[in-house]
Amino acid sequence: MREIESALIKRVARLWPRSCHPNLLADRGFGIRDLFDVLDGLQWDWIIRSKRTTHGEILPRVWVPLRALATKSILRDLSVRFG
Repeated sequence: MREIESALIKRVARLWPRSCHPNLLADRGFGIRDLFDVLDGLQWDWIIRSKRTTHGEILPRVWVPLRALATKSILRDLSVRFG
């Protein structure tokens, strides 16, 4: 199923004009690393709901709860990766 989702997104990206800058909104069932990589490669913005227990990597091997990433001090001082 994940391959189908990625293929669909790539197909849609080919059909839309280059001037279009989509924002993908999805439920947490779509919150997987492979999909994030596809969206990042297409330079799409995305919002995907996550569980409270989901963590994000802010530095190599430094994971924090996503809710902590909402603070301006973390976002200002560090380059945040999804994961």
